[in-house]
Amino acid sequence: MMGLKCWEFMHQSDQGVCIVNSRLEKIYTNEQANKIFAVGGRKLYRQFEYLFTQMFRMITAANTALCNYSGILIHSNMVIHYHCFSFQQGTETFLFMAFDDRPNTERAYFQPIAFTPREKEILQAIAQGKTNKQISTMLCVGLETVKSHLRNLFTKVGVRSRAELIARVQIAGSTVNQPEE
Repeated sequence: MMGLKCWEFMHQSDQGVCIVNSRLEKIYTNEQANKIFAVGGRKLYRQFEYLFTQMFRMITAANTALCNYSGILIHSNMVIHYHCFSFQQGTETFLFMAFDDRPNTERAYFQPIAFTPREKEILQAIAQGKTNKQISTMLCVGLETVKSHLRNLFTKVGVRSRAELIARVQIAGSTVNQPEE
């Protein structure tokens, strides 16, 4: 009886619900999940598959069937908050993910930032994982000049690390790859 009420709750939930097995086959998706996947398209579902794969790796590495993880996915104009946990039925392990989409209000907190052509070159290099020395060689400038540009970028964007810099630039909707008009 309790199991039936649980299925009814998941089916009628305002949150998306998706259950997959260890082969990443969808066992169950409710109506809300199907709507979110329809809006986000295949690319969004691939992001979910990546999360599922990482969860199954954590389960295997920890040698346990019990694992849970929460996070946020930013996809297009959506921010998806998710909670994922594993459960076991017999010898099979499954992942249950509950998630909801919200308008991407994170973008509203950050105004798009105008970058100089040189700053854009440095941002592109950082996004590619290049070191300060590699950037210096690539742009034919001194190492101290690269460091100075980085300090200025950190201040301009309001961050303290390269990872934060790239994430904030992406959230703010600033375009690193497009040339300045």
